[in-house]
Amino acid sequence: MLKQLFALKNISMQTSITIARSTSGSRCSTSQRIKRLFALKNTTENYLVVMNDHRRRLCAASSKQSKTKKKSDGYFCSSSLNSSSSSTTTTTTTMSEESQRASLSESYSSTDLKDCLEREKIMALPENALILGIETSCDDTGCAIVTKSGKVISQSLKSQVSIHEKWGGVVPTLAQEAHKNAIDDCVKEALDLARCKIEDLSAVAVTVGPGLAMCLRVGVRKAQKISAMAGIPIVPVHHMEAHCLVARVKDDEKENEGGSARAEEVAKFPFVALLVSGGHNVLLKVEGVGKYTILGQTLDDAIGEAYDKTARILGLPVGGGGGPALEALAKEYEIDVLEKLREKARAEIERDDDVTDEIFEKIVQKKVKNPIKFTVPLKQRKTCDFSFAGLKTNVRMAIEKNLGTIDEQTKQFVLPSEDWDGIENREMRASIAHAFQDAAVKHLEDRVDRAIRWVKDDGLEPTCLVVAGGVAANQKIRKSLSRIAESHSIITVFPKPAWCTDNGVMVAWAGVERLNLGLCEKPVSKSSDAWIKSEHDRDCDVHLKPRWPLGDLDVRATSDVRSMKVAKISLPLSN
Repeated sequence: MLKQLFALKNISMQTSITIARSTSGSRCSTSQRIKRLFALKNTTENYLVVMNDHRRRLCAASSKQSKTKKKSDGYFCSSSLNSSSSSTTTTTTTMSEESQRASLSESYSSTDLKDCLEREKIMALPENALILGIETSCDDTGCAIVTKSGKVISQSLKSQVSIHEKWGGVVPTLAQEAHKNAIDDCVKEALDLARCKIEDLSAVAVTVGPGLAMCLRVGVRKAQKISAMAGIPIVPVHHMEAHCLVARVKDDEKENEGGSARAEEVAKFPFVALLVSGGHNVLLKVEGVGKYTILGQTLDDAIGEAYDKTARILGLPVGGGGGPALEALAKEYEIDVLEKLREKARAEIERDDDVTDEIFEKIVQKKVKNPIKFTVPLKQRKTCDFSFAGLKTNVRMAIEKNLGTIDEQTKQFVLPSEDWDGIENREMRASIAHAFQDAAVKHLEDRVDRAIRWVKDDGLEPTCLVVAGGVAANQKIRKSLSRIAESHSIITVFPKPAWCTDNGVMVAWAGVERLNLGLCEKPVSKSSDAWIKSEHDRDCDVHLKPRWPLGDLDVRATSDVRSMKVAKISLPLSN
């Protein structure tokens, strides 16, 4: 029977669809299912059926892509985000038998042939199909509309910087209220800029985790309303996967140093990814959409949190994150202090004729150093894990010693006031900021270098290094990690700065990537509570994943993360 299928001359593998069906409870034999596929010859173009040793039945099919933008009625594709696939948007790679079974058994709850056809319709959406992305995981409300081809049509972002600035950090209740007040306007603005209506959308993607549960809920409830209103599928998105995959979106507006437009590099599977933000610090081996292996993660604090804390006790403005202010102060010290000392040293040092420029510069760098120096974290631990708690403590002690005052009762150094006038002890504060950033960046360099070597040791040749997340906007980090990637003969891909922080574009694109694999949920029914009840009704059940690992840990990674609570953690995305 299989020989007859393979003998068909019109079989091609432009795209592939995989359906798993357990042998137990089967209502029809393999031959009957094949006959039903033959009967669909007038409806679908390509067929390939593969039987997997009586335990799984796999079906692959693709339909001719629609030439007009026409939405299908009644999508029915119940699927879990806990699915694994090594497929990309343009090619399909065969997975191992074991991983196929695990993925398929977790992904699909229905085996009716109708599901196959509905998934075909979803995967065959035209290139100009519009997907709305909604992001409300923390303190920014973001919406964007992206086409299936990856063209960003519109985006809207409502910042909460002014709300949280005076509190020195994100206040969950205030963030939730701000999301509620902004979500409608944010969606409307994205639609207006794209000159379309909700009825023109083909799908809606929304972040369901990780993040603040009360904030995630606002975005998910809005997505449910839109899904029911337009009758379109809804795509649950992992927040960190969205950060990772946005590196695969072309930034056509990028300009080079000369001012002329140039095409931006995009990430191609497989690659190594470093995700760095205020709440996350993780190194990943990325083999495909939904297929991630955690090579290393922070054992305590994320780098973004360390930047914010250091900036705060230095008296720098932390509204919207203290990272940019600290980076600017560190750069000021590099240019105004260290570089002037280096110029003086270059003039004073006698240079022999046989000394090259490179060696001479190393001599100068060694002679001129920042008097404040912090130990690079985990230098003796040969893993890809991160730790910033010790560095934060060292910074605090340095600030107490150099900028603090002595308490008359305890005779201990105390921190200076955070209300800095921007003038007092500026050079010392800049010196500490420079030393902190130097140690933090060297820590990243060491871990990234080892992660790339690990991936190559696994027999995988990464195409690039992706650096994403809010901290990826830091220019010193970009330059340093680009040098590491270059030493391994791979390129570095950075999303544009506006896409490094939380935004709707990354969520919409993650939705596109999953729709290309047929991974989505059916439209919300207008008879369900999700449609009937108000968006602010707390009685409406919403499935969120505020604590959700992106993948399984590599066997070489440290498994005991000291700051992570084990309660209420969802299964990893790739399980």
